[in-house]
Amino acid sequence: MNDDHLNRLNMARKVLAVLDKTGNKAVWNGKAPLVFTAKVGLLQGEVAAAVAAGSVQELATTGTTKDKAREEKELEDAAHVLGSALVLCCRDDGDETNAAPFDLRLSQWRALRDEQLLAKATALHAAALALTADPAKAPTALDYGITPAAVTSLKKEIDDYAALIAAPDTAIVSKKAVTASLRPLLAAVDARLRELDLLVPQFRRVTGGAAFESEYRAARQINDRGHGPGTGNGNGGSGTPPEAPTGFTLTPGAAGSKEITFSATLPATATALALFSQSALDPAPALVSTFPDGATQNTITFDSATSGEVYAFTLRAQNPAGLSPASGPVDGTIP
Repeated sequence: MNDDHLNRLNMARKVLAVLDKTGNKAVWNGKAPLVFTAKVGLLQGEVAAAVAAGSVQELATTGTTKDKAREEKELEDAAHVLGSALVLCCRDDGDETNAAPFDLRLSQWRALRDEQLLAKATALHAAALALTADPAKAPTALDYGITPAAVTSLKKEIDDYAALIAAPDTAIVSKKAVTASLRPLLAAVDARLRELDLLVPQFRRVTGGAAFESEYRAARQINDRGHGPGTGNGNGGSGTPPEAPTGFTLTPGAAGSKEITFSATLPATATALALFSQSALDPAPALVSTFPDGATQNTITFDSATSGEVYAFTLRAQNPAGLSPASGPVDGTIP
């Protein structure tokens, strides 16, 4: 998962932790409005699904990359040992033609790219196999350690490496597919949280409700848990969050559509954008949606909002180092 995914998921898990606290649960669980309890149950399932998908995504390349690296090293080591023996054997026999192609130091074997290593090791296997299969040369080859067992061992390393050579690339393709499936899962979590945002104020009327709402609102804030300042982020290695977006404008869509279109100018180091909303009923900034591609113009449907209600919207830019300060607020009436 990228930092945006992690931040959104961590926020949702914080919300669930607040909801599950004994004192808070007594405020809302099974209490009016009962739909809140039902929607919390749905949120728990949606967060679990997103966490599971994210776990699959993180495992998609790690294991195969480590396997390939291990098999590559084993093949390089085996080829260097058998190749050195074959070079010495051939040179002692005055056969420089068969010795020269395999006269490589271990560092040179390690420097070969995937297909080069596979081709060179395969050629070495063929040359060593020819020696052990020749009745006239096999006894001498045996004295140099070029044995049928050594030749068979090299063939095994070649086969093992060939089977894994494309595995990381295949896993990356799989990871992209998992990423695509993760986006709608996170969108479902975001939408469910916006529904809860609308219902939470009703608990102010009960004992402990005000404190519960305060904790809930605090948990709804996204705290960046990415690389952090100074660790490097792919934006020149500065490790610095972007400046706030500028030129923020908002245009309501057709009546009843609940669509809003906004545009803004993003700083050069921004890679994503987050839209937040506030209203008289919900004064704490709540995440509406994120836009991982950092597009400067976006249209969204604010399903959980009430048509005709006025919201104050702010934008925050993001890169792997963190979130920017908020833009200046822009008021918009939900169509």
